[in-house]
Amino acid sequence: MAKRSSITRKVIVIISVTLILGIGLITYLFTRNIIKTINDSTVKNLEVQTDVLFNAIENMMMPGDAALASAFFSDIAEDNPGSEILLFRADGRPAFTDTSTIEKVNAIIGTERFDKNTPRVFSDIESLSADEIAYIMQPFPHTFKESYSSDNRTYIRVLTPLINLPKCTLCHGSDHTVRGIVEINEDITDSIMQQRDNLVFAGVSFVVIVVLLGGILTFFMRKSVLDPVREIGRACTAVTAGDFDVRIDLSQQDEIGQLAETVNTMVKGLYERFALSKFVSRSTISAIASASEEGEKQFVTMLFSDVRSFTNYSSSREPATVVSVLNKLLSLQTDIIHKHGGDIDKYVGDEVVATFIGEGAELRAARAATEIVEVLSARQGELDNLMVGLGIHYGEVIMGRVGSSSRADYTVIGDTVNLASRLCNSAKPGMILISSAFYEKIKASVDVTGPYELRVKGKEDVQKVYGLKKVLQDAGKKEEEA
Repeated sequence: MAKRSSITRKVIVIISVTLILGIGLITYLFTRNIIKTINDSTVKNLEVQTDVLFNAIENMMMPGDAALASAFFSDIAEDNPGSEILLFRADGRPAFTDTSTIEKVNAIIGTERFDKNTPRVFSDIESLSADEIAYIMQPFPHTFKESYSSDNRTYIRVLTPLINLPKCTLCHGSDHTVRGIVEINEDITDSIMQQRDNLVFAGVSFVVIVVLLGGILTFFMRKSVLDPVREIGRACTAVTAGDFDVRIDLSQQDEIGQLAETVNTMVKGLYERFALSKFVSRSTISAIASASEEGEKQFVTMLFSDVRSFTNYSSSREPATVVSVLNKLLSLQTDIIHKHGGDIDKYVGDEVVATFIGEGAELRAARAATEIVEVLSARQGELDNLMVGLGIHYGEVIMGRVGSSSRADYTVIGDTVNLASRLCNSAKPGMILISSAFYEKIKASVDVTGPYELRVKGKEDVQKVYGLKKVLQDAGKKEEEA
């Protein structure tokens, strides 16, 4: 048998997986957008700064005041410790480190316009690498960007070509496109920390939301679905064990509440049917279960038991006493008949009609009859000295549904039934009369008296009958040998 898992565990798993996938995806997309926005904003700010620097450098270079440009870079370095701005020549060498550019410009314009004593601002700066120069110059000028870490700080480095515009060719000449390269190093550590904080916040928020919503949903599912379903399951288990007093008390007005009401109605109906089964023979229940209503012929052993002188007894006693004693008589006989595999076909007043079918039916009927006599004889005091007479016959009967469409019994009819009844009527208190047909079935296993000749109503011939005294102890073995 496959191991069953708890529905509570399944619901919790489904809720958890749904929340983790759903909220996790939303949190991931939200955090990703925030980080992208921060990165885009940082890069955009750098681009804006670059444009501003370009304009500033161009405006400073136009009047040819190199000293002013050098002071400008120095001021930026002092005012923005987290930022660094450098200027390189088109070949990658740092600017403002010698007088070569001034000499070239003065030569182009034909006059000593620019002072060769300009302060050396970037004298300690390394030149750009050949790969960086190649990237910037390919085949049109490009901007080079990279990020790097230094001293536990994170930076973005931007190298942007300074285009030799038409207004710049008067001093720098028109034989080249790029007249310089601007490098900006921006400290983005705070931005990275902000991203990290956003990730931590998003992660913590995700866990809190999942736990909170998971708890709320689980509590709701437990109260509205799981606990009621368990209650219904317990009720069904109790009914299976035979407890028909169980009821499901739910105040819900939803489908679960309707299911509980349906189960309560079902339990009530099952109890009514269970109680009704006490008044119906086993053969009737079997016929209902198999949906069989057609009559069929079958060989059975019929046992009739009737209380002797019960009419006189009942007329001289209180009704309550009569019913009490009769019920005790019938109960004792019924228990014994059931014990030996018989079926109560019906009760007719103080008479019991029983059938025995199947393997060893005849011997089981004989044992039941002798035990009835023994038990009732031993309990005469509590039965007001009432005793029964019994008749047993074996033969073919017709079994089937007898009655109308609104009220019917599943019973046996035929000459076998009539003869068994006649034998019972002829039996004296404590006596068991059996037919010769029945005797032939069990003669090796019983001790009898007779035979006797008995004339019964409805039969022309005299019937040979026997008085059953007891069933021999080794009856089972003799039956097998026979």
